[in-house]
Amino acid sequence: MSEPHSGVTSFVFLGAELSELTHILRSAFSHPWVASYQIGFGPPLIGASEGLRARLKYARSGMDKLRTYLEFCFYDDALRAKLASAQLRLLTRRHGPIEAEAVRRASAEVLDLSLRLHHPDRAPDAVREDMTACGVSPDNVPADGPPDAQAGRFWVHLADPRGERLLHADLVCQAVEDPASALALELQVPIAMRALVRHWCQALARDSGLLTIDLGAPTSVARVLRDGRRS
Repeated sequence: MSEPHSGVTSFVFLGAELSELTHILRSAFSHPWVASYQIGFGPPLIGASEGLRARLKYARSGMDKLRTYLEFCFYDDALRAKLASAQLRLLTRRHGPIEAEAVRRASAEVLDLSLRLHHPDRAPDAVREDMTACGVSPDNVPADGPPDAQAGRFWVHLADPRGERLLHADLVCQAVEDPASALALELQVPIAMRALVRHWCQALARDSGLLTIDLGAPTSVARVLRDGRRS
């Protein structure tokens, strides 16, 4: 029976540590099955430090910029904590008491990391042949859907870049060697795309050694923050 074509589902990309985030994203965005991708940056990352601004002058591509932002704003714990704290204070000043899930969403808005996979019917010949060899069927994706039907988004949270919340999920925790240092990167996609993404993750494992988990429905956090503190 086919799955409903509404809502979203989650896949989790796993790494041994946070610094593997650059490799995971580069491997995903550059994979032949990816038709296009988008990388965007927002406040408070922009201009976060003198070192960041100096290094960005030498960036020649979106991936170069992404690597630089990750190194300065996410891998540097002191600067990341400062940026996350500043963002949280701004949110609570603007909105007062705010649910933790809304804070997490805002924390992920600092990076726009999205991609769109080729439709099996419209993919280049080499990609279509590889998809077929991996068991992809055109039925895996609605033929008359808009381009966004093949689109997904990675969620990298400024306040939780390793995905500690995801690492508490049994499926994820059991798949990593050390949950205290591991990385769990969430990719959310339309449920209609789930079968295609499963096959893509298998192709990524074959081509780049990436380990992924089909998590299903995204987890949520329902606590309320008051002045930046959980209730």
